Amino acid sequence: MIMFFRRFSESFIARILMALICVSMISVFGISGMTGLWGEDTTAIRVGKDEMHIRHLAMKFDNQLRQLQNQAMGRSITPAQAMSMGLLSSVVAGQVQDMLTEQMTNDFGVIASDDAVRNYIVNHPNFQTVSGKFDHNLFITYLNQMGKTEAGFTQELRDFLAKKHIYDALSAVMTAPELLADKVYFYENQAADFDALFVRAEDVKIDEKPTTEELKDYYDMMTEQLYAPEYRTLTVLKLTPDNVGQLAAVSDSDIKQAYEENKAAYITPEKRDVKHIFVSDSALADEIKNNLKKDNFDEIASSKAEQTADMTNLGLIARSDISEELGDAVFTADKNQVVGPVETAEGFHFALVTKIEPEIVKTLDDVKEEIKKSLQAEQAYDLLYEKHDIVDEKLAAGEKLSDAAAAVGLMPEGALTVDVTGTTQDGRKIEFLPELLEDAFSISVGETTMLIEDKDGFVVAEVSDVIPMTLRKFEDVQKELKAEWLKDKQISALSDFASDVYAGMKKDGLKAVSLFYNLKPVEQKDVRRMDMTLLDDDLMNRIFKSKKGEKILLPIADYYAVVEVKDIKNPEDDEAVRLSTKVVLDTQMAAVLTEEALTDYANKLGVEINQALIDRTFAPYVKEE
Repeated sequence: MIMFFRRFSESFIARILMALICVSMISVFGISGMTGLWGEDTTAIRVGKDEMHIRHLAMKFDNQLRQLQNQAMGRSITPAQAMSMGLLSSVVAGQVQDMLTEQMTNDFGVIASDDAVRNYIVNHPNFQTVSGKFDHNLFITYLNQMGKTEAGFTQELRDFLAKKHIYDALSAVMTAPELLADKVYFYENQAADFDALFVRAEDVKIDEKPTTEELKDYYDMMTEQLYAPEYRTLTVLKLTPDNVGQLAAVSDSDIKQAYEENKAAYITPEKRDVKHIFVSDSALADEIKNNLKKDNFDEIASSKAEQTADMTNLGLIARSDISEELGDAVFTADKNQVVGPVETAEGFHFALVTKIEPEIVKTLDDVKEEIKKSLQAEQAYDLLYEKHDIVDEKLAAGEKLSDAAAAVGLMPEGALTVDVTGTTQDGRKIEFLPELLEDAFSISVGETTMLIEDKDGFVVAEVSDVIPMTLRKFEDVQKELKAEWLKDKQISALSDFASDVYAGMKKDGLKAVSLFYNLKPVEQKDVRRMDMTLLDDDLMNRIFKSKKGEKILLPIADYYAVVEVKDIKNPEDDEAVRLSTKVVLDTQMAAVLTEEALTDYANKLGVEINQALIDRTFAPYVKEE
């Protein structure tokens, strides 16, 4: 019962709370490809007489996607990923719920008063100053950012508060009985201390060795597992911007012209380390001017400047980093010279130049190779498709891969023998495009694959040899046969071994038996039922039904649990925790009642979802990855 409520609260009640605290902000985001649907019946959801068209559903989805992306802490979430996480289903379910609630408010005549709307706005933290007072300017700024009018926002808020009345009314009806709250409080807060050994088949020590006859029996049983895969020897040619770009012809005059056209990019401007004082008052500026020297600059800056400490020392800056007026003065001054006052629109500035790094100009010889590579890169993509067409034509004419490669000035990579997964005979994994391997394993010796587009360009392979799939010899698979024999022996002996461990624990204690059998004990203290997520439910229930000092042997899936219960502790009376438990139960039970009410209303009105239209509309998102 409790687990039902817990699972239920993690789904439905979360949607309820989202509906209560969110006023939908409609925005169009990435749905330009859907405009072709508007000529047909575009009703995506129908609840009674109320309809939602597919375009509005798409807007809702994209708005929720944007919120999800904003909450992702810099992690990229694509529409396809969001759909795989269930976002579209959640949006559809939320809209059905919203439309049902809206009709309930209309049918029952529930409205939000002007005072309720006004109080909500005035008391909302987003529209208040630090002192907690309502700031109309903040409210207007928010509306402008959201692209909303005040009238439109207040109407949305009025609808939202009316729906909240419905939820509040339903929630007020249902409360959890005190007896149930007490039982749940006891159940969730009872704690156990115990030590455990988890005995698995691999812990069983087998002293005997398999006979040759036994291994041959395993060889016969494991025939399908002992085949060596088919291997193929592939020679690969890659066409990439990098290797094709190196073939691009770049002359010295091309390099010189590029240098002259982009000379500014090879100049590091002069930089100066500057200390700075700013004041807005002219009288104060005159006072500083009469007293300011190199030696007392820091002292006057700390006592007179109207700025933060960070702005006192500007650090190493270029002329473009400061205003034109101040830059003219600072970058014509000598080292250790005090400059100012310099008047700007903001006020008066003083500066002290403490270090000068002169302008650095890279010569043509300095950047010749850099420019050459850049020019080759610019030509690389055009050249890539040109070379692609030549190779494709040569291969289509039946020429060897080496000849096609020579025609474009490239060399194929050395031959590699791999299986269909790209694994070599000695177990190394080679990175291959899956489509290339699939194609290579479907053709004959001497043939080439299609010229396949890769993330870096194009790739093609020629098959020079085929090693067919063969059954490995008995002598070559001894390791695998012995491992399978040992595994079966351990599984067969596991029950008796666990019983021996249990008997040893009862006689000598859990720690002693763990040392004897080389098992790792697990010690747990003050563990509640809700904390035991790593334990099997049957074991958890068995522990909490035990008494202090009781010892347990319990088979669980493919292992055995050997447990010594140290103590079972009933919860202390904590009124705050009891109250919290009661509130959670009230909320969960109210959620059940709310769902039942909405379900009944949905049955009364009728709910239709045009799933075919929704699937067709969002198909581009599914295919994007």
